[in-house]
Amino acid sequence: MKPFIFVIAVGITIVYTSCSTSQQERITASSATSKTTQIFQNPEDEQRFNATYLESVRQRLKGNSDAQYELLAEALRINPESAEANYEMGTLIMNKSSVTDSISRKHAEDLLLHATHLSEANTYYKTTLADIYARQGRVDEAITIYEELVSRRPVSEWYATLTQLYEFKGDFAAAATALDRFENIEGCSEGTAIGKYQFYIQAGNQEKAFESIEKLCATYPNDLRYRVLMGDMYAQGDHNSMALATYNDVLTLEPDNAYAQMSLLAYYKRNGQERLYNTLLRQLLHNSQAPTHIKVEAMRAFATDNIQYGGDSSIVLQLFDEVLAEPQSDRSMIELCAQYVSTLGMEGEALRPLMLRILEIEPDYSKARLTLLGLDLKRQDEEAVLENCRMGRLYDPAQAVYSYYEALVLYKQDRIEEALATVNDGALHIDASTDREVASDLFTLQGDMLHQLGRDNEAYCAYDSALTYNPANILCANNYAYFLSLEGRDLDKAEEMSKITVEAEPDNATYLDTYAWVLYVSGQYAKALMYIDQTLKYSTDEPSATLLEHAGDIYYKNNKKKEALNFWKQALKVCNDAEQTRRLARKIKRRRL
Repeated sequence: MKPFIFVIAVGITIVYTSCSTSQQERITASSATSKTTQIFQNPEDEQRFNATYLESVRQRLKGNSDAQYELLAEALRINPESAEANYEMGTLIMNKSSVTDSISRKHAEDLLLHATHLSEANTYYKTTLADIYARQGRVDEAITIYEELVSRRPVSEWYATLTQLYEFKGDFAAAATALDRFENIEGCSEGTAIGKYQFYIQAGNQEKAFESIEKLCATYPNDLRYRVLMGDMYAQGDHNSMALATYNDVLTLEPDNAYAQMSLLAYYKRNGQERLYNTLLRQLLHNSQAPTHIKVEAMRAFATDNIQYGGDSSIVLQLFDEVLAEPQSDRSMIELCAQYVSTLGMEGEALRPLMLRILEIEPDYSKARLTLLGLDLKRQDEEAVLENCRMGRLYDPAQAVYSYYEALVLYKQDRIEEALATVNDGALHIDASTDREVASDLFTLQGDMLHQLGRDNEAYCAYDSALTYNPANILCANNYAYFLSLEGRDLDKAEEMSKITVEAEPDNATYLDTYAWVLYVSGQYAKALMYIDQTLKYSTDEPSATLLEHAGDIYYKNNKKKEALNFWKQALKVCNDAEQTRRLARKIKRRRL
């Protein structure tokens, strides 16, 4: 038995009976013609019609609509009273005509209507025409056809369509009647009972509305859910005493019935019975027989009200503690608590244990793991980040962010070989679904490590990949440009990339320093001097030996040798690299580059 799913139509929803008709039924239906439709002057005409029509069917199956149209036109010239040819031509024109082509649509409708007259017994033709009327908003004409169809043969799908047509029209009494006839075929169900209840309520017939729910309860006397549903209907209709009596009756028969407890909670809340509400809420939350989703729904309502009306959050948190002290079958209640904690702004240490508990239950739940990663990064807990990322890569290797942060921590700890292996593994899992910025950051980190290991060509390939994924990755562009300038290689490309970084962040001393140095290496000394001065202006930390040496070199090339010497001396004071110390000492001694 195929259940009818009740739909409150926003716009008209049509059950297309043609969609449920098999290909064989369609072939049979389109071939069903009465003797009066066979008008042939001689056997040759009949043979020519059959051949032409069958060829049009073949062209339709091949998708050649133009050829199909020509063949059908010829078939109708031979026999204009062929029901199947009229139907096929009507549907073809209807499918080909545009929304605004009213003439073509009218012609198609006339052909389809003629087909239904020629073949009165063909329900396929009639439902097709009725569905076209319905789509055009001609609901009364569609209803007329379906009413005529069900008067001849009661078909549940036709009654379902009639229900929706009457609902769209606003004739709720007729919709309820159609649904009642549907129920006579398919049997009483929750969907039909609720549907009839709603239709009768909209039609102003409360007596009939409650009869539909009472019938449901009588049909399934051992299913207490329907008794609860009846109580809900009483409550919606403001029959509070009957609703309360129904809930209590269910709870007398089954004290731990979670559905009755949930409905009774709503009843207490609606009637302002706070003490009873709070008592029953705790009873429900500690009900071992209650489904988790019922408990979560009850707790969500309680927490939402607390936030909305500015209640004491400690009461909610205490109740969460009580509930979560019990074993949890899934993450839903823990996740609800995490949402509440986040809403209160109590992230950090309050949120972290909840994420850990979720991951104990569902270790492959990326949302919790990524939240935990963010918390651990904020705490700067390197070991926690490493452990979390390792588990993340195990359960979700395609999530490149785990590889990136694990490698970043390893790199920071000078474990460069482990870091590079982690990055390389992460790069293998990058595909079209990977966040492009994360992929770009991963390749940037790979390039930085390869450069440090002296594998410059591989580093530059990694940087190219990074910029392919995110051309706006200015950290990558800065590093790439600087390393090229140190080699005096591809200086035009280096200048272009470095220029992008200073345009993006014009007061970033690091990017300004790189751009000044690229200009210097390119021989653009005056322009380099302007940007090294900007670098010194925006440098918030004590200038590094490298920055001071750069400044000295640039000033020297601009014939400011006294200032250059001063910069080199300052650089020597803060330098802690042996090779750079020797280079600076030589410059100072010789007073030149």
